[in-house]
Amino acid sequence: MKHAVVVAIAILVAGTSGKVVHALGQGEGVVTPGTAPPGQAMATVVVRGTIQQYDIVSKVLTLSTPGGSQKFVIAPDTRVRQHWQPIDASTLERLSGHRAAVRYAESGDVKTVKSVNVFRKEERPE
Repeated sequence: MKHAVVVAIAILVAGTSGKVVHALGQGEGVVTPGTAPPGQAMATVVVRGTIQQYDIVSKVLTLSTPGGSQKFVIAPDTRVRQHWQPIDASTLERLSGHRAAVRYAESGDVKTVKSVNVFRKEERPE
């Protein structure tokens, strides 16, 4: 049990530390869609912050976090919600300054964005 707690804390710290991520050849600081390598389970991580921008062409969401900016590639199957209601990912372009929680699965260097939940500017995700 103690080992599981230590592992969970290490995953959370690693996921929110703002360190450079090289995933699927997409470059620095980008979390991209992917799948777990054979034989490896994926751990789920949540990053909370403020939406800086969303680029519709590249489908990259930039989130400002206490550890620095993080970029996430939003795949076509990523669930995107505002106030828990489904929205089109392109709506993210108009939501700069809103608080958001990005949930992604992580296995080794592979990170798969599962969902983005957007809140009001004054709301704090729990």
